[in-house]
Amino acid sequence: MKAYKIVAVAIVLLLSTVRLCAQGNSSGNNSSAVQTSLTEVLAKIGKDYDCFFTLEDAWLELGTTHVLELEASPISVASGKKSLREELDALHKTVPNLNYQFDRNNPRIVHVIDASLPQQRSYALNARLKSLNFKGTVGELVNLIKKQGVPLSLEVVLVTSEAAVQDDSTLVTVKGRALNVREALSNFIPLNKRKSRIIWIARTRLEQGGITYVQFR
Repeated sequence: MKAYKIVAVAIVLLLSTVRLCAQGNSSGNNSSAVQTSLTEVLAKIGKDYDCFFTLEDAWLELGTTHVLELEASPISVASGKKSLREELDALHKTVPNLNYQFDRNNPRIVHVIDASLPQQRSYALNARLKSLNFKGTVGELVNLIKKQGVPLSLEVVLVTSEAAVQDDSTLVTVKGRALNVREALSNFIPLNKRKSRIIWIARTRLEQGGITYVQFR
């Protein structure tokens, strides 16, 4: 399964590059928009508005090809947006199935979610934890949540540039009752002096009981 997952990530990154190059060449005369990837757009928006993102993507099978639905979408970024909500609304209109919501506890955190995922039965990020009293690394946190029966696992990437930005060692203290998994993974991350504007990416295969693979950044 780990090797299968690594191949899937490599394929989607390759497809994204090809699609971005092809569409970029076709729009060479359009000076008001630039073709780029979703993660790059989120990083720029986060820097411009001092906010942070989590990304929940759907892992699709298209024949023998495996595609991450949101991350594989090339995005035309036009200038002239005046607020964070305008930027997010433009993304919502541009990328099929992209929804977003502000974190209810910290408005500096925005959750970007593939619209197919919340409808999936037993979706890991929507699972609610009875209680949590934890101190340790984010990698250990994921493993603890997994032991509580949630279909969640750390994503191990060995063959792409993502391996260089993975973070399993940030220390967190998580305490609370009736937290959902999304809150447990997001709300206790120290944001001050943080370099990456993407806190984590979660990728889920669209099938009943599909495991969600989390990669902290």
